[in-house]
Formats: sequence, C-alpha cells, structure tokens
Amino acid sequence: MEEPPSGQPVGVYGGTFDPVHWGHLLAAEHACEALGLARVVFLPARHSPFKPDRPPLSAQHRLAMLRLSLYGNDRFELDTRELDREGPSFTIDSLQDLSRAHPDWDMHLLLGADAIEGFDRWKEPEQIVRLARLCVFARGGHPPPDLRQLAPLTGSLPGGRQPRVVAIPQIEISSSDIRQRVRTGRSIRYLVHPAVQAYIAQHRLYADQ
Repeated sequence: MEEPPSGQPVGVYGGTFDPVHWGHLLAAEHACEALGLARVVFLPARHSPFKPDRPPLSAQHRLAMLRLSLYGNDRFELDTRELDREGPSFTIDSLQDLSRAHPDWDMHLLLGADAIEGFDRWKEPEQIVRLARLCVFARGGHPPPDLRQLAPLTGSLPGGRQPRVVAIPQIEISSSDIRQRVRTGRSIRYLVHPAVQAYIAQHRLYADQ
C-alpha cells in the first residue's frame, strides 16, 4: 500500500466514549497543539472487539453526550461511521474509509498508552501504521510509553511516520469509574462536561448497570 499523501494533519480518536469525559477532551486538545492538527475526528465505536462481554451504552445516548461535549470547539468533529456499521468496530476499516473520502488528510491515530501493548493483535496493524501515524498519549506522573514494542511494525517507516509520544497532564479520570460512581450515587461533577452530567441524570444512565 502506498503512503497516504502528506496534507492536512488530522487526528483520529476512537473509543467507546461510554461516557465521554474531560480526560478525553483534554487529551484531544493537547494533541491538537503538540501535533499541529487542523482537527480531531472523534470516532465512537459501535462495539469494541476487545470487550465482547460488555456491550456499551446505546449509540443514541453516547452520541448525544459527545455532541454536548464537543460543541463550541471548532477543531473537534464527530464521525459516526463505526456506529453505522454492523458488528465489531475495527480501526483499519474506518481509516480506509477516511483515506478514500479525504485523500488530502495526513492522519494521526491518537492512542492511549495501554493500546500499544496489544497493538499487534489489532486487525491488520501493518496497514494501520501505513495509513496513519501512531501518536501515543503519555500522562504526567506515569512512565512514558515504550514505543520500541511497535518497532516490528513501524521500523521500516520513514522518520516522519514513526510513532510519536504526546505528553498530557496527569488526570485520573476513567469512564469505568464514572459509571461506578453513578451506580453508587456518588458525584461525577468536574469529571464530565456539565451538560453530560445533566444528560446522565435526566436519562438515568448507568444507574442500573
């Protein structure tokens, strides 16, 4: 496969976002600045192939919370192609779609540090690294991710396509903790956008999970 053309730098940020929280948004904003991204495309998954036993909240609610969170930031966009497809969501399928639809994009795939540990088990990882530069978040207060484990896949790529670390502030927020807090009646204020907090309360999300 030929290298995609070098053009508009765009971040692709996938995940279940169940729910989206301030940590997601902060990481995306830092990636914009560190990588000079023109935009970040949030790509919510229909169902993660690595979590077959825990289906996420309905696409309707996750999309609504993402729209509330992304509103007002001109560099953040929402793409629903993975939710529109049946079955598990595979990153390579979406990157190929995006590459065909936007050949001028220079795609940067934004990943958490934990994702690279099992990256070789993703569907067609050797094609992913040719379509998008891997950009791995390094949270403050944590050891930096060891990119050497990606070398078998990325070693032959040119320097400008080698994986890159993106430093972000230390912020201990997780979607699983937010769901647990809602279940047990604890506050999620300052963990999610205020509009998302209100939406979760209005629709009684996560309370019975």
